[in-house]
Amino acid sequence: MNKLWILILLTILIMGFAVADQNGTQDKGTNQTLEIMALEGSPTNDAMLSAQPEARRNMAQLRLEKFRQVRENLKIRKDELKEKVKDFKLVDQNRMVNQNRVRLAVHALLDIKDELGGIGQRVSEIARDFNLGQQKQLRAEERIVKRSGFVRFFTGGDFNAADELMQRTEEHKLKIQELRTAIATEELDEDTLALLEEQIQNMEQEQNRLHALAQKEKKSKGLLGWIWK
Repeated sequence: MNKLWILILLTILIMGFAVADQNGTQDKGTNQTLEIMALEGSPTNDAMLSAQPEARRNMAQLRLEKFRQVRENLKIRKDELKEKVKDFKLVDQNRMVNQNRVRLAVHALLDIKDELGGIGQRVSEIARDFNLGQQKQLRAEERIVKRSGFVRFFTGGDFNAADELMQRTEEHKLKIQELRTAIATEELDEDTLALLEEQIQNMEQEQNRLHALAQKEKKSKGLLGWIWK
């Protein structure tokens, strides 16, 4: 009986030493791993921390270059359009310069669409719609300004052209409002917002000018205009 108890005690002691030795080995391995990480640092975290400022600098530099390019493109297009109208009469030059504000704004919006995040595609669509609508505005304005003085004296203004012009300006004002709403939903930097606001103001000024022209045309009754109006 005594031998049996001695055997059991020896077995327990041996198992205890084995477990202690295994735990000690694991702790040593863990400590060594921690020491290595402490000496070398966490590669993933260090890389991320060091890469983030660099990535931000690169993005800022690319954005700055993009804006310089957009501004330069605007200047080039503006000079080209100015060259095209220089041989026209002064009154026609002034009208075409006003029309060119929209052309330049459309170009700018299309140039910068890739920098506008989630709203870039919608801004591009609005710019293209604006461009198509302007073609109809140009034709309506052309009919008004080219209307014969003799015809205007007797029959008044071109009411159909005036109605067409007013309709398009109202549609464009809605597009501008939609553009402002889209911009408000996206977090954009100050340079982007300034460029967009500049283009929107140019578009608004032209719509106000055309709306005033249409109103003036509708007020031109003529000597005999009352007969069919």
